[in-house]
Amino acid sequence: MEIESQSSAPILDLQNVRKVFKYDILKPKQTVIKNLSCAFPTGTCTGLLGHNGAGKTTTIRLILGLLKPDAGSIIFEGKKIGTEAKAAIGYMPEINKLPGGLTVEEVLNHHLSVFMPEQFKNSVARKDAVTKKIEEVQLSKHRGKKIGKLSKGMARRVAWAQATIHQPRLLILDEPSSGLDPLGRSEMLNWISEEKKRGTSIILCTHELTQISFLCDHFHLLKRGELVMTSMPDAAKSAGPGCILYDWQQKYAVHVSGLDKNLVDKISTERRLTKPARIKETGMSAVLGFDSYETASAWVRELMSAGCMILKFSEEFVLTEEDIANFYRNEA
Repeated sequence: MEIESQSSAPILDLQNVRKVFKYDILKPKQTVIKNLSCAFPTGTCTGLLGHNGAGKTTTIRLILGLLKPDAGSIIFEGKKIGTEAKAAIGYMPEINKLPGGLTVEEVLNHHLSVFMPEQFKNSVARKDAVTKKIEEVQLSKHRGKKIGKLSKGMARRVAWAQATIHQPRLLILDEPSSGLDPLGRSEMLNWISEEKKRGTSIILCTHELTQISFLCDHFHLLKRGELVMTSMPDAAKSAGPGCILYDWQQKYAVHVSGLDKNLVDKISTERRLTKPARIKETGMSAVLGFDSYETASAWVRELMSAGCMILKFSEEFVLTEEDIANFYRNEA
């Protein structure tokens, strides 16, 4: 994972965005987005996190123009977002909303005809793009099959193809791995990684924190329509003192076998080493987490001297479920 500079202009910038729903004249108004200010840096993957009902979907609908904000501005590539920006945005919703009566090929052809960048003005180029995208998602044998006849996993592949076939500059993914088997999840991670390598700016909404750690350079966490935690200093400053700036620092994990429960205390005391910041037992092995390379390296040497087997030593950018759970628990 490579952290980009925040000094460059963001591809998307939400400035004091507010959304109020007026459900019934007899019921009070419900403010679902409260003066939300946060940026999504160009060429990076930014996680948009939060519990169910936190405001993530409403935020996405505001970005896509499906809803209008009651206050504030949404800036895309330096300009207030408008109809022309939609051709530069790809969207994969959590729930497939594809027309069941159309075939895979027809869905992608229609999408290109609506969201048509300059390179696809030519019909031959469009045909080639559809063929390549169908091959990418491994649906060549099903290109003539109607969407309604596909399995949920196949339909998710079509949803990915539709979101990316017009080569958007901003890609919004809402639980992209929903409904996929383990192989499909692995392929989805690879597809997202390839889009990121091509320089596509990505907003990733997911409850799967492994995806956040693996793919994201930044993240914003919403709670009841407010930004309450972020890895970006500018966003934390804009949100005010109630927003936590999460230290999105590089961390290190040592996977070890043969770790005695008392060995950590012994090594820490005798060698005067800082204890692991995190310890997680995983069956016959354990994972020790460290916040610095020097400390992690020193522990590797001592663990090997004590007869432990080092299974893996990896660098990670970690936002753990415990971090999120503790935050909500403390805020309850």
